[in-house]
Formats: sequence, C-alpha cells, structure tokens
Amino acid sequence: MYIATTTHALGPFKHVDVLADRLIADGTHYQLSILGEYKLLKDSDYTPPPDLVALQREIVNSTQGRLDAFARARGYDSILSACTYVTSQIPKFAHEGQMAVQSRDATWAKLYQILADVEAHKRPVPTCFADVEADLPALNWE
Repeated sequence: MYIATTTHALGPFKHVDVLADRLIADGTHYQLSILGEYKLLKDSDYTPPPDLVALQREIVNSTQGRLDAFARARGYDSILSACTYVTSQIPKFAHEGQMAVQSRDATWAKLYQILADVEAHKRPVPTCFADVEADLPALNWE
C-alpha cells in the first residue's frame, strides 16, 4: 500500500491508498474491475480484506489440532508423541508410529500446497479452516 496525492481518472484526491484489488481515495472505496478500471463501491458492498496472517495462523493451528486429535484417538498425547513410536521394537506401536508419520507428512504437504495455491491465485482465499479441511487427507488408523 502507498499513500500519495494524485489526480486519478475519477478525480483529484488528497489521500490515495492503492491495494491489490481496490483503491481507497479520500476514504471512498473503489473496486478494481477485470478491465483495470475502478468502480465506486457502496458502503454496503465493501468488505475489508481478511487478516491473512491471523487466518493462516487459524488454519495452521486447526490443522495441528486435527492431527493431535487423530493421535489421541489411539491414546497418544499428540501427533508428535505418536510419531516417536515409529522406531519402537513393539510391532503394533511401530506400525502406528509409521501411520502417524505418513498422516502427518501427507497432511502438511497438502496444506502447504493449498496455501501456495492461494498465494498464486490458483485457489480462492479461504475464510476459515473448514474451507480447506475437506481437501486434507483423510485420517484413519486402518
């Protein structure tokens, strides 16, 4: 975002903020159209952009919580705890540890791909964890 005094096709403005998809001129919001032109937004049409840092934090934390809940279903404290059993000498625990590692790796790989796709504008910005959860790998112990 930058601030400048400018004359725009819409008129002379004292204070202009140019964002990725909108122009805010003297407190009035204009939406950038697909043709690269700005159109006036009514106050009722304007929604402020989401706090992307907070949204990403929520999605990452919810993903971690999902993995931890998966591990707790088998009596482990967390996914980290379950993963440590991958080297166990007890076959059942070693197998569960391997499943935990595979589930953890697949989940994080998919989530980071989703976030990269959002950043590259290949996917819409999610509004909450539920918008991406269905695209994460299924978690099951079988």
